[in-house]
Amino acid sequence: MTPGMQRDPNGPIWMGDTQPIPVHGLGPAPPPQAPRAANGGGRPGRRSRLVIMATLASVLVGALVAGLLWVRGGGSSGTPAAQDWAAAADELGVASELWRAQQGEAPKAQGVEDHWVTDSHLVRRMSGRVVAYDLATGAAAWEFPLPGREIDNCPSSQQQVRNRVALMRAGGDDDLECGSVTVLDIGTGKEVFTIELPQIERKDATVGDVPVMIGEFVLVGSPAGGHLINAETGKRVSVADEGQCREDGYAAIGDLVVARVSCRPGLGSDLALSGLRAYDVNLKETWSWKAPVEPSGDPLEIKNVLSAEPLVVELYRKSTDSLDVLRVDRATGDSVSLYTRPFVTREPAYYAPCDERGISHCEDARVVGGTLILTTTPEQVDPDDDSAYSGMTDTEYRSELVAIDLGTGKEVWRTGLVEGRALSLVATTDGSVAAYQSANANDIPGLLLAVDPATGALSPLLPIAEEAQDDEELVEHVRSRRFGGDHQQAVWTGQQLVVFAMIHRAETVGRLDMVVFGPSR
Repeated sequence: MTPGMQRDPNGPIWMGDTQPIPVHGLGPAPPPQAPRAANGGGRPGRRSRLVIMATLASVLVGALVAGLLWVRGGGSSGTPAAQDWAAAADELGVASELWRAQQGEAPKAQGVEDHWVTDSHLVRRMSGRVVAYDLATGAAAWEFPLPGREIDNCPSSQQQVRNRVALMRAGGDDDLECGSVTVLDIGTGKEVFTIELPQIERKDATVGDVPVMIGEFVLVGSPAGGHLINAETGKRVSVADEGQCREDGYAAIGDLVVARVSCRPGLGSDLALSGLRAYDVNLKETWSWKAPVEPSGDPLEIKNVLSAEPLVVELYRKSTDSLDVLRVDRATGDSVSLYTRPFVTREPAYYAPCDERGISHCEDARVVGGTLILTTTPEQVDPDDDSAYSGMTDTEYRSELVAIDLGTGKEVWRTGLVEGRALSLVATTDGSVAAYQSANANDIPGLLLAVDPATGALSPLLPIAEEAQDDEELVEHVRSRRFGGDHQQAVWTGQQLVVFAMIHRAETVGRLDMVVFGPSR
């Protein structure tokens, strides 16, 4: 027998001795692959300004010509956002649209945000199928059918391991139930296996139970307990429980898989204790941590894990009905509060860093360089407001990025609220930090920016052509103020900016689904 998940023989810090999980026939995983290095590069220089003329007449003529060129070249307002776009276009050239694609058939409403990027393809899970698109041309390289229920909102693994991903599949009569899992090779479009997931304590896995992949394993957590699957053979075992405690959620973060452990007197009862347990790629336990308990005796409930090393978690505090993002020192038990907000609020200072899709789906935050980077909630500015600028004709939104020091909880930098600029963090394939300056109706085109996590300095990566904001098909995509939360998603591959819809509906068949931009030089 080869052990699979090997827990600390001394047991977790919140319990007595426990036994390793017996996993017959599930071998150890190979060493993790080295991550791709992030692209470097400094900030391109700004466009040269008008030189001083010898006479006043020359100055006036030069200013007039410059003004006319400005109207044609990236914003009639002369706002900082428009100036940054114009400088980027001057330095880098305007991005080319590589291809676009319309939405295909869909049921009433189907989430289609699950995606993966390979060296040459964008792979998306769509309604009833998985499709690989050539990033350069948009041609479909392969299509894998997903027969079954018309609407299938079961989740997929966020990560890929050696071109393999895990797809939960709908089953039974309940739209929320996920009765099987398919492992798919997205390099070839070939199925590795599909297996049924048996109930645990008469409970099925559901749409909230996101699978993770690490090494040669697939893990699926649920309130009733976890499933451990060999990603090569499909052999499955249940993750052993520990009395009243269950591993009810997993997150693959770097070279670790982090399990959330929830302890309850009975299934469905109030939480008695919340903790984390981390495993390496061979599923050997490396550390565990227990969330603190409030003076009232209520435990702080772990909602999300933003980072494992250093440990940054989002906790629910029952006494104040609030969510706290904490930097935790596991060795001392000390913590630093980074951001607190009411659990229900209409006016948060920042976008919620994570959503409820698993325990580590945190697209509106980055933990990097000893800081937590968040996005402020946009401020609406109307043309008749005091903060409007001359020539502003349409409502716009302004937001900025803010970095908070993990050691002190204090702000390190802000990118600044800029006329004409709403920023949204963009997923990257190399782990770098990027943000998109949304196009808006005040003649300000879209602009992809690199973010220096140490200083907050912004440098241009890809200026989107002015024509895109006037293209009726592209308006929703290039004017999106929040990727992941505004019905569009985006990813930067280092060469292409891919923007696509997150939801397909029956009434939107034939509308624009995807667009890909790339450098013109």
